[in-house]
Amino acid sequence: MRSQAVGIVRRFESGSRSQELHAADRALWPQLVGLPKLRKHRTRHLGHQPILSSGPLLGRYTGGGAPNPAGWIRRDCPRLVARMSYEVAAGPRNGPALDAVFVFIERRGRALLYFVYP
Repeated sequence: MRSQAVGIVRRFESGSRSQELHAADRALWPQLVGLPKLRKHRTRHLGHQPILSSGPLLGRYTGGGAPNPAGWIRRDCPRLVARMSYEVAAGPRNGPALDAVFVFIERRGRALLYFVYP
């Protein structure tokens, strides 16, 4: 799943909107297609940023300065979801406030994006 998840992060907000929607859970769609001023995710040009961390959400998290979303996900989702989740953090190495964390779960053999921070 690592290669799929990293590929989605590299293309995020730089490819077609339909590709983003195909890679994301439908619950996330309103945030992905909202008006530009109201968009929750302002993570442009991640394809040019290094991958800071990738691996199981409940494993050794090293996502730069971004907080680990595992606590939120464990609190708001069934435990199995957190155990099956995979994170990818991307952003500039020296600018932790600009890091983005993408959380995926494997569904039907493919990585499905279901949470993005910020």
